Amino acid sequence: MHASSPNPWHPLSWQSKPIAMDTPYPDPAALQRSVERLRQFPPLVTSGEIERLKQLIADAQTGKRFLLQGGDCAEALA
Repeated sequence: MHASSPNPWHPLSWQSKPIAMDTPYPDPAALQRSVERLRQFPPLVTSGEIERLKQLIADAQTGKRFLLQGGDCAEALA
């Protein structure tokens, strides 16, 4: 995200987004403890890996690569 953006990214910026599908947690204190514990771990990916992925996706947009996306919420490939 560009530095002059009105809403720059930061680790908690997701919390300002609208909640489309909320998950109710019965114990908010336990949830907060879990979030605090996770915050102590290193990132799952590096900034270099993110930049590489962005380049690969850009290649797919220009037809140089093929991108197949799947996941729990994806449509069946059949």
